[in-house]
This record gives sequence, C-alpha cells and structure tokens, in this order.
Amino acid sequence: MIIERLKDHPELWFGGEGTDSDPRAQREDLGDDAVAASNYGIANLKRIIGKLPEWNAEEADQYENLSRMYTSLTGQYNRYLGHVSANIGGRFVTNHSIEQAGVDKYAPVPKERQKRALNWLNDNLFRKPSWLVAEPWIFNLTDRPDTYLYTLVNNVVSASNLLNIQKLSRMEQFTTYGSDNYAPQEYLDDLAGMIFEELYKGRATDSYRRYLQRRYVTVALEVVNSPAAETTDGRTLLLGQLLDIQKKAGKAKSSDAATHAHWQSLAKQIEKGLK
Repeated sequence: MIIERLKDHPELWFGGEGTDSDPRAQREDLGDDAVAASNYGIANLKRIIGKLPEWNAEEADQYENLSRMYTSLTGQYNRYLGHVSANIGGRFVTNHSIEQAGVDKYAPVPKERQKRALNWLNDNLFRKPSWLVAEPWIFNLTDRPDTYLYTLVNNVVSASNLLNIQKLSRMEQFTTYGSDNYAPQEYLDDLAGMIFEELYKGRATDSYRRYLQRRYVTVALEVVNSPAAETTDGRTLLLGQLLDIQKKAGKAKSSDAATHAHWQSLAKQIEKGLK
C-alpha cells in the first residue's frame, strides 16, 4: 500500500531535512530545484533591500530597526547559499523495501546538478555580490560593509561545507563505482579555478577576492592538518592543490602592488601551514 501510494503521490515523499546530506529535503527549503528557487528568492531580496529604510522608519530610532532587518535579509541570502551548496558532494537517500527492484538507497547527486550548483555559487558568492552592500544607507550600520559578505564566505568556504572531507570521500566512492559521477579531483579543480581565477589568468585582485582566496587557503590547511583527514584521498588531493597554488603564487608577479603582495603572502601562508 505504501509503495503504491508513494508512486502515485510523490509529494508525500520526505527525507532527513538536512540531517542525511540529501539536498532534496532541507529545512526552510521548498521546491525541487534549489538554484531556481534561490534565484527567485534573490530577486525578491533585491526588491526588498531598497525599501528597508522606508519600511522600518520610526521616530527617534537610531537605525536599530534597519540594522535588525538588514541582518535578517543577509541571513536569508545565507540560507539560499546553503540550500544550493548542499547539492555539492551530496547524496540522494531513498528508503525502500526489497520489493522495489532497481532502486538504490544511496545514490550520488547527478554530476550536472552539482556543477550547476557550483557555477551558481561562483556567480552569487565567489564574485562579489556588491548589491548587498551598495545601499546609500549602509554606513549608518557599519564602517566596514564587506564584513557582512565575509560572514557569507566563511559559512560556505568551510570545513563543514565546500571543503568537507566527508563530502570528498563520498564523491570518491561514488566515482569509484560510477565513472559518470563528479570526481573529487575534478570538483577541486573547478573550485580552485573559480576562486583563484586571477592567479591562473594573471589578473589583479580586489580586497573581496583576496579575502575569499585567503579563506580558502586557511580552510584547506585546516583540513589537510586534521587528524580526521589523515588517511583519506581527499587530504591527498587538497595537499596537491595547495602545493600547486603555493608554486604559482610564489612565482606570480603583478603591477598591482596589493595583488603582488597578496600572492607572496599566500605562498608563505601555505609554506608555514604545511610545516
């Protein structure tokens, strides 16, 4: 009865709501396409952000109302980032009984879905979402607007998200038994190609991108030096990537003084972090 009921009514399916690495069932998430849903959500946030001062005006208020609502808006943006990034290195968990032939309980998120999620993160986080900090009233809330963006970066570029060793190990296992799956080496190459685009293409950086790149190196070193990752292939792949970045950064030159100093600093950071 349950099998037939679910076959005819897929809307009755439910999952772990974020506890089992299945991106199809996440808290505060609706729909079967996190990228499309998040695009709609961001379109709404862009309509809302310009209205926040008007909608939260109150006599004698010293921007506490605006600050609270702006923090809520950036928090919502953070949820969209989390919903999309959960697809990368995720798995589909489909509970079933032995009568249901041809169904695996555990299956990888399709490669094209993972790559689409990564490209979305590149467009909406790795490239600075300037509209979040471009409002004329932002300096009534802070003297360092980009710190709001750095919080978003920290939540996504972390050992519990994009550089999670369990994600890398899961991707490796799925690739071992299915060549069409997203291999961890390909994923890390794609990720580094986006985050360190200026290094690979000989371009100048800005302060936001420098923060993003420092954050990536810091977290990658944290993972590589973690005892929990010591015997994993993911650690080996990350270590090789760090050594490649160190080599390229140490040799990189730029007419932009901040960029040149940044490359030298990254090379030193990796050298020190691996000792």
